[in-house]
Amino acid sequence: MSPFRALTVVAILLFSAGWAHAQRPPRQPQGPQRQESLSISGRVLFDRNLKEMPSVLIKLLTSFGMPMQQTFTRSRGEFEFRNLRPGQYMVEVVEEGYEVARQTVELAFGSRRGVMLLLEPTTQARLKHPDTGSTVSAQELQVPRKARKAFLKGLRELENNQPDRSVPHFLKAIERYPDYDEAFVQLALAHLYQQQIEPAQDALEKAVETNPKNVRAHTLLGRVYRERNELEKAEHELKAAVESGPDDWLAHLELAKTLTARQEYPQAEEHARKAHELNGESEIAHLLVYDLLIQQREYQTALTELNNFLVLHPDHPSAGRLRVAQEKLRAALDP
Repeated sequence: MSPFRALTVVAILLFSAGWAHAQRPPRQPQGPQRQESLSISGRVLFDRNLKEMPSVLIKLLTSFGMPMQQTFTRSRGEFEFRNLRPGQYMVEVVEEGYEVARQTVELAFGSRRGVMLLLEPTTQARLKHPDTGSTVSAQELQVPRKARKAFLKGLRELENNQPDRSVPHFLKAIERYPDYDEAFVQLALAHLYQQQIEPAQDALEKAVETNPKNVRAHTLLGRVYRERNELEKAEHELKAAVESGPDDWLAHLELAKTLTARQEYPQAEEHARKAHELNGESEIAHLLVYDLLIQQREYQTALTELNNFLVLHPDHPSAGRLRVAQEKLRAALDP
């Protein structure tokens, strides 16, 4: 496949949940029983004609960017990740010569949804290739071949749950191209996977120094700072992430969480609402809006948000607790 070929990806993500007998397994199961699990499945299609493409690498990451599983598309471009638990994930489509395509997915027990996404190449910083008529990013063209090769080796080790073995490859990529900000980001993820916070923070700081517009680097660095209770630094990085990527819902969500930790509730609500506007499927963003309204004692508006949430997500794991809160709010507001 030509590395300069224009990319169009359609990923149809199907969410499925299987139940054994109840939400919790019985204490004394009789006979073999199938474990509850969730799955993410879909297809990858390239080109304007939506051609089915086999043998394309698909990665499943945590919301923090930690690698969990990887697979390759089958003959018709299908892929599937199984045995998942409720939570937030990222699915990445990785194909050499193209930008990485990502989709955030939230899974909850009982959810049965299908989402079709058309991910087209970004127009920012793209160059037209004179021979093929297709496009390739300007940043990608600047990366030397040997640096890119080392980077991809590091990615493969990271995807194979070998973060310690990925580190030397990312360091080699950076040595061959010191401005390789994405190599710094992946190096940080390798360190985070091994609970090595200090070197991860150092790598992310170098990533944003190298490329101040790297939204993912700012977002991850902001999360690291927040987890270390350096809230002022976290707010600074996440505001930089939002400024560089105003349509990045995860940057808005992380900024809202940090502002909540700083008890800056009105600003936090603004960014939580923006995150929910950008990603209406995000249960976390919607619940954060509700929580922030409670913090600000805006109980009537909070009740409205909670009613909407329970209509949209009746099978959420916290639905029982939320319905109790719903009744208490109704009783308190009833004249």
